[in-house]
Amino acid sequence: MKLSYEVIVKDRNGKIIARLKSEARSWLKQWNQLIYGGMSNSAQTVTDTGGTGRTQSVSYDLLGAAGVAGDATRGVVVGTGTTGVTISDFRLESQVAHGTGAGQLEHQATQVIYPTVSGSQCYFQLKRILVNHSGGLVSVNEIAIYGDITSSFRACIARDVLAGTVTIPDGGSITVIYSVKAVA
Repeated sequence: MKLSYEVIVKDRNGKIIARLKSEARSWLKQWNQLIYGGMSNSAQTVTDTGGTGRTQSVSYDLLGAAGVAGDATRGVVVGTGTTGVTISDFRLESQVAHGTGAGQLEHQATQVIYPTVSGSQCYFQLKRILVNHSGGLVSVNEIAIYGDITSSFRACIARDVLAGTVTIPDGGSITVIYSVKAVA
């Protein structure tokens, strides 16, 4: 499984002012634990985004990452942290909250886009748009995917620190697209 991301920043008029694309090397321990638990039908103890070990549900739909609008606990999320990624990370270093206050972004729904087959590759995407109505600039340095451990608890399954800070102007937006690819 290969993972890559694209980050697109737009101003209030929809003009693209920044675009980053990169291969991600960010699958975290929780990803393998959840996949293993699901495939082996043996519940694993997985660290949630609050730092607490939670017993994985093997009867619940694993890895649900289709966060609804306003839900910053599931799906694609962003933050301001700059510390490098380690395999044992369990959350963003400093998550940007949902809202319209200073330093906040409005989280639109995370879309999980149906798989596409192209030649010897098959991929699907997770995409979220976050809108800045804070009245000021909002900076983003890190991105992640939060997915379900159970119906009540989430795990950070991937985290990336961007090559540089992206700044979203008031009225603008940031779109984060993760692509999960299998290659034959």
